[in-house]
Amino acid sequence: MPKTALKPRMQSRKRGSMKRQAWFVALWLVASAVAVGAPQFLQPKKFLVVRVTGFDKSAEYQVMTPDEFQELQLEVRRESVLLRRALDNAKNEWDKNELMKGEYFPRTAIVPRQAEQRGTPYMDEEKARDKVASILQSEKNSEERKAKREAEIQRQRYQYSGRRDRSPVGARELERKREKEKILQQAIELVRTELDKLKSTTPGASKHGSGGPVPAVDMQIAPGGN
Repeated sequence: MPKTALKPRMQSRKRGSMKRQAWFVALWLVASAVAVGAPQFLQPKKFLVVRVTGFDKSAEYQVMTPDEFQELQLEVRRESVLLRRALDNAKNEWDKNELMKGEYFPRTAIVPRQAEQRGTPYMDEEKARDKVASILQSEKNSEERKAKREAEIQRQRYQYSGRRDRSPVGARELERKREKEKILQQAIELVRTELDKLKSTTPGASKHGSGGPVPAVDMQIAPGGN
């Protein structure tokens, strides 16, 4: 057979071999990319139950991912660094406000926010929500028992003191408590405003402001909860 007839066949085989090599390279690149990205896709999503304590010591429970929890912790740490300056600035603004003239600025009642994980991570978001509901119910029962004990102590105190009409005193106490809480919340709002101002002018400040990230679940209980 003439050599000129063999040359096209050899060129055709060579092209076929190069195509096969190109396919192998392409498949290898795809397999490598999948292997590198596989842990992210195959890793199950986790959900955390997080207890967040506010500036007024009130507590709320939130369900969030580990990334959201890490971001919230960073936010809380930044707030802690800036809180003293925010309190100073808020106190100055408080004293300048004619509406607050004569009202004591409740500085010592305002504390740094805190965030802590409760229990182990959950693979199912609904189970994390159920855990939050269980915690809230338990703390509600505890608060009810505490209220009953305090009511009984108050009843015995009036009984032994010989007072018959207890409602006016109780009403005045409740009114004072409500007014105190109102003043505290006004002070906290002022502190939040000053915190946001400091964050906007401080390098590395968070983009979320003093409220922090918005999680999937946000359930609140009364101040002083456990």
